[in-house]
Amino acid sequence: MSTHKTVRITNQRDQIDTVRKFFDDYSKENKLTEKAVHDIQMALDELLTNIVNYGYEDKDEHQIDVHFGINNNAVNVEIVDDSIPYNILEQENPDISLSVDDKPIGGLGIFLIKKLMSNVDYYTENGKNHLVMTKELV
Repeated sequence: MSTHKTVRITNQRDQIDTVRKFFDDYSKENKLTEKAVHDIQMALDELLTNIVNYGYEDKDEHQIDVHFGINNNAVNVEIVDDSIPYNILEQENPDISLSVDDKPIGGLGIFLIKKLMSNVDYYTENGKNHLVMTKELV
């Protein structure tokens, strides 16, 4: 059982699957519940897709690190990248009472992440974004 692991990818869409497979192995190794795995996988897919698709103004290769850890009955996931700073916590939640036709495009993924995770934090340090998510293992 290894409670702390890191995977490094580049900002290419096909690399998101590398993280998915890495986390699947990590979750089996650490006997995570199916619900925790599902929720974390959904949040990771949404965040990494947004970083890769919208985070960079150039076509250069950039590195994205994803750290996994288990502490005090919670899984911690930290995504570190050098994309354009974007604090998801500053984004307003969408009005989910609107009909599908009236809802603006975008924003639901961030809303979903906030609902699936027990805690989400964001900060920048040394020119890098740090998005930290915690999922309580209840």
